[in-house]
Amino acid sequence: PWLNLSSVQIPNVYLFSSSALFRQAIAATGVTDVGPLAVGLYTTSGKYRGVYATVNNFNAETIKTGIHEYVHLLVSETAPTADIPAWLNEGLATYLENHIGPDFGAGLSARREIFSKADKVKARLAANNLIPLTRLVSQRDWNAQTDRELFSLQYAEAYMAVRYLTERFGNQSVGLILRELEKSKSFEAAFFAVTGTTPSAFEQDWTGWLRQWQDPAREQIRQYAVQAQGILGDVDAISADRAAFIKSPAGLGPFSLRVPAQTQLVNRASQAAARGTALAPPSALRAFHTDLVAFLATYQKWLQTELNASINADNSLVSEANNLLPEVNGRYSLLIGQLNSIRFNYQL
Repeated sequence: PWLNLSSVQIPNVYLFSSSALFRQAIAATGVTDVGPLAVGLYTTSGKYRGVYATVNNFNAETIKTGIHEYVHLLVSETAPTADIPAWLNEGLATYLENHIGPDFGAGLSARREIFSKADKVKARLAANNLIPLTRLVSQRDWNAQTDRELFSLQYAEAYMAVRYLTERFGNQSVGLILRELEKSKSFEAAFFAVTGTTPSAFEQDWTGWLRQWQDPAREQIRQYAVQAQGILGDVDAISADRAAFIKSPAGLGPFSLRVPAQTQLVNRASQAAARGTALAPPSALRAFHTDLVAFLATYQKWLQTELNASINADNSLVSEANNLLPEVNGRYSLLIGQLNSIRFNYQL
């Protein structure tokens, strides 16, 4: 539905538990132009027609490979006689494996790829070291690449080129180009018929777009994470000051001497809690936000109980405050782990 294309028939899917078995099966199909770094393949004809994929230890990678190869099969069935540039073919397959992969169970792995590929291409562009799309036209040359870094860059560039193409001209633009190609048009003519621009002008516009592009979803995550980290940094400072106070003469003295310093600690914790509650989390971080607010409330309660103990000279409240410590530490550790996962999953 995304492309407004459908395959002629449901393909067979062949899954292999090792690269050696995958290569053995490919040899049986008679296909000869499979690159040394390939982990998947499609073939649209013959006795062993279908999608071939090496099963990865991580299920998400197998799902993405299956989607990727199915898209290739779909493209080939739509325009079987057309000479399709490798960057368009591979870029489309990579785009869809990452953008619809989560719907099929690929989860956060696919989303991480979106960000890491974008960062890779932007870094190469900043260094004036992109591979021109005109050098990513031949599928045979693409498959023959043996340098893993360049192989990865090929896919990242193709992905970002197709992302720009679809965001500018619509999700179905690639399908329309394929149909134009199947009318025996040249790629330039087919591309112009759908987009109203030439491939060379498109590439120039694409690099300009890349220079200033930021993923809006990731930027929302980044802004929230920075604010949350700032609040947790304030909590760390409060905890450090409390630890220093406990060892001070006032902290070691009678209850009445502890009240002024502990009041300041509670006020700072209250301000941190208010800041946390006021944050507006992106939808993807609502669960984290709930945990953050709960931690800050528990942290404030712990310090307030210590203050109440000093105000009332009540050792039972000291015990009550101490009993809150495992929850305070547990909630804090949970948040730090979650924040590290957010940074990793969104490549911040």
